[in-house]
Amino acid sequence: MRPDPRHGVLLPRLWWHVLVTCLLVAATSVVAQDLADLCGCARDGTLKGFNAGDPATYPAGTTGCAAACQSGAIVLPMPADGVLRFSNFSAQGAFTISFKPNSTNTPLTLLVSGDVVLRAPSCCGTLVVAGHAGDAATPARGVGAGGIGGPGAFRGGRGHSQPLGVGGLTPGGNGEGPGGGWGATTNVEALGGTFTGTPELQPLLGGSGGGGGSGFGFEPSCLGGGGGGGGGAILIKANGRIALQNFQVVADGGPGGQPADRSCSQGGAGGSGGAIRLVARSFSGMGAARLTAKGGEPAHRGGVATAGRIRLESVDNSSATTFATEPSASRVVVKQ
Repeated sequence: MRPDPRHGVLLPRLWWHVLVTCLLVAATSVVAQDLADLCGCARDGTLKGFNAGDPATYPAGTTGCAAACQSGAIVLPMPADGVLRFSNFSAQGAFTISFKPNSTNTPLTLLVSGDVVLRAPSCCGTLVVAGHAGDAATPARGVGAGGIGGPGAFRGGRGHSQPLGVGGLTPGGNGEGPGGGWGATTNVEALGGTFTGTPELQPLLGGSGGGGGSGFGFEPSCLGGGGGGGGGAILIKANGRIALQNFQVVADGGPGGQPADRSCSQGGAGGSGGAIRLVARSFSGMGAARLTAKGGEPAHRGGVATAGRIRLESVDNSSATTFATEPSASRVVVKQ
């Protein structure tokens, strides 16, 4: 009796083919899902959206609008690890959004499972992690303090007063950080901060502080200004798009503080620019849509700081042309 092909060797082979096909489809689906999850947060069902104009969406500790609004200054506190997670992140209006550093001053990371949309009616709304200016020196207050760095960045050097005797050197404080600028002496200007991060911006690192100024005369008003703080470091990873319209992301270094008397003292140098790294499925920009990580301006006789770095990574090719940047950005297409 001839075996029925439906029950012999053919049937196990058929089931084996179906099983392998199903496994391949499942594996392909999982791999595609993982590749699409740029933020690593797509499976987190606890994420909530952030809307700058709706205080009901603010994380605990945020300061800003008390009721629904279309403009204002919003300050979000950074958690201990520096990572904020949202399902979407939006600002529809003339907002300035900044971040309160945590106790260890880590860089800022925003992980968003959906879109990041920042739109202002005219130029320009701002998302800012910039360094602070060095304090100006005054006879009443004394020498200028160094400016605080942005998130993940470093402070500027403190200014110094007049020389201690003829030929004496009274150097201003050095800027903090791996590229901190040297403080001024009686005959040498303060040096600006130098950005030392890698082109890939991994690890993420902010800018270094500028050197503090110094007096070179003997009058009580011969007081140096403080160095500017380094620009902060920000990473935004979004599984959707990052869209800017009349909005800017700013990681500039802080300017140096002015001396009390320009005839016998010098100001602080600027802090270096910081780091901006954006990763998304796509980018779009309308109106003034720009990213800056410029070195801070020097004060009187202060040295020039370097710019930081900007890196744009997209799944499509929009990273190649979207957004005006200063300095020029590294533009990368993410392979999937």
